Amino acid sequence: MTFNSFLFYPFFIAVVVVNYILPKKWRWVWLLITSYAFYSFSDVKYVVVLLICPAISYLVGRMIAKAEEHKQKKRWMCVGLILNVGILFLFKYLNFFFDSINTAMALAGLQWTFRGIELLFPVGISFYSFQVISYLLDIFHGKVPAEKNFGHYALYVSFFPQLLIGPIERYNHLEPQLLKPKAFDYQNYVDRLVRVG
Repeated sequence: MTFNSFLFYPFFIAVVVVNYILPKKWRWVWLLITSYAFYSFSDVKYVVVLLICPAISYLVGRMIAKAEEHKQKKRWMCVGLILNVGILFLFKYLNFFFDSINTAMALAGLQWTFRGIELLFPVGISFYSFQVISYLLDIFHGKVPAEKNFGHYALYVSFFPQLLIGPIERYNHLEPQLLKPKAFDYQNYVDRLVRVG
């Protein structure tokens, strides 16, 4: 599903209405469920990637926070960077890399062909990969504590309104908006709808 598809509007309205009906303590769970549902409309297989990437970075973030020596923190930060950039490269750039090699080989008159691998291309992978890297860097530099609740962290990574087109949000900016929601303000919503329209 994309933001300009017909299905998005009833989905979005349902998410907002139910969000304000639910008690505040359960809203983050609703947003997490709907974010994964939104993502699964493109392809259910993408949800697996969106579960694995946050799980890895969540664990790495906890290890960075637990490390007592700077050298250990640095080591875990490198692990997080390598894994996230590796996942991004694997899904987004590996076949492009093989195509470039094949083109260069053909220009050199060689008939050797490297076959790419057929991997699904998860929508929004660049946004959440870079968002995860910014989170790990913030923990490494002591700007934010590592999130203890995996569900809260998964919501930060998968929040559907910013998953496909950004922006890449810092954890300390988005987390309060997701986990400490403000009361419904009618005039505020009217003003935002006017801006969108």
